[in-house]
Amino acid sequence: MIEPAGRRANRPEHTSDYVSGLFSCRKVLGEDCDCNNTPPLGTNTPYTRTAQLPRQPTMDPEMNKLLKWSVANSQASAGADGEAGANLPAAASTLTPQMVNTLFGGPSEADLMRAAMEVVHDNESDLENKLIAFDNFEQLIEGIDNANNLIPLNLWKPLVELLKHDEAEIRRYAAWCIGTAVQNNPKAQDQLVLLNEIPTLVTLATTESNPAARKKAIYAISSAVRNHQPALDALNKSLPEGYPTDKTDAGDMDGIDAIMDKLRSHPINTSA
Repeated sequence: MIEPAGRRANRPEHTSDYVSGLFSCRKVLGEDCDCNNTPPLGTNTPYTRTAQLPRQPTMDPEMNKLLKWSVANSQASAGADGEAGANLPAAASTLTPQMVNTLFGGPSEADLMRAAMEVVHDNESDLENKLIAFDNFEQLIEGIDNANNLIPLNLWKPLVELLKHDEAEIRRYAAWCIGTAVQNNPKAQDQLVLLNEIPTLVTLATTESNPAARKKAIYAISSAVRNHQPALDALNKSLPEGYPTDKTDAGDMDGIDAIMDKLRSHPINTSA
């Protein structure tokens, strides 16, 4: 099996060196302009007026977070020789990947998700690059915000389509990513039910000849149905004969575990 590239290997290090002092500038908000010091009629007070500033655009949310981070850690930067200096590594660790991308002008995580899925679907990409892209995609959707962004980014459909890919490793990664996205995530669980892909996962779990792909399919099913009754109802309708037909509650972890154990021991027809 091809080992995917190291995780987040290309992220910049020592970000505090770049950020230190970046926001130490002062913004001039306005000045009083003396119009020839000519007082208005009937007064002895010189006439002044305030220069009107143009309306400022709304600050990017990530840039706003970065600004707050800089202000909060400005004292640590100033006292690098003392106790505050010892806190610089801890301060740098609070920088999120999105904040670093904003600082250095890199692609957003949404851009990276789109790009990864494009590589996986690209017929010109070899299997090694597809698996590297899929591994990166799986890491990105470990965060619930990115998992929920699968909907507005229109990435759910291209993801579930890969459950039927000719290559077993691609099917494995597709099931893996689905399991990661739906785990403890009602919004993603709803979407999987809406797409009617639980029957596809059941087929993969009961007919897949590749053990690794089959294992990930069961993982995806297990993640999808826990504490989500519509997903569990869809599973019960899709299970082969011989499985419990009584209505299991989605909050019954022991009952769900029993179904998963039976799926793991389901006989596979290797002659097909």
